[in-house]
Amino acid sequence: MTNEITQVYRCCDCLRGSSGSNFNNSFIKKSKKHYNSFLVFDSSQTWPSQWQRQFAAQQIPQLRSPAVHHPDPNPFQLRNFDQARYNELFPPYHRPGTKLFNDFCHEVVCHWKLTDKVYPAKEISKSSLQDFPHLFGTLS
Repeated sequence: MTNEITQVYRCCDCLRGSSGSNFNNSFIKKSKKHYNSFLVFDSSQTWPSQWQRQFAAQQIPQLRSPAVHHPDPNPFQLRNFDQARYNELFPPYHRPGTKLFNDFCHEVVCHWKLTDKVYPAKEISKSSLQDFPHLFGTLS
């Protein structure tokens, strides 16, 4: 595999959690030229719908992680997101409620224009990557 494919695989692995998404959004923020050179591979074709389904199925009211762990590059952005909803941050460490976090993630996806970056796939093969010559060139 070429270097470019390896980089995309790394990017995909990072997108599995909110901290990984933060890494990728920081990457885009620091170098806007990379915006056109990455995709998010997710079987649902929306991000972060799998996370949302899992939380809903388990009826989890709030996250375990503090408010600084989220997909936006600014660690305080979740706290600033909707100050009128401060009551949805729970002690200790301002852990966000699930609804607040879902709304915040939606805002992050819109702000960073990630909606069209999601490709519907669970597992990626080299042949699947050939559908994206603008990212990888011709693969042999």
